[in-house]
Amino acid sequence: MSARGRTSIKTTRKKLTLKGTSTNSTLIQYKAGKGGFKNARGTAAAWKFPVRLGTKKRTIAKVRATGPGGKSKVLKFTITRK
Repeated sequence: MSARGRTSIKTTRKKLTLKGTSTNSTLIQYKAGKGGFKNARGTAAAWKFPVRLGTKKRTIAKVRATGPGGKSKVLKFTITRK
């Protein structure tokens, strides 16, 4: 799994949606803030998930894919609220 766009995002919004595509994956999972990984919405080929920023200045969102070859390396996004 790799990122085509920016992995460092600056925004004034309280909530945003991260989306992407994947090949050779059967499951996409994400983690934003505390808690464990959750399944992303959509399909493994075209996935998305919401990120709520709350009162924090910086939120880290992590994404991973699972497929026939096992789990991918975790992709990390840093979201900074202005």
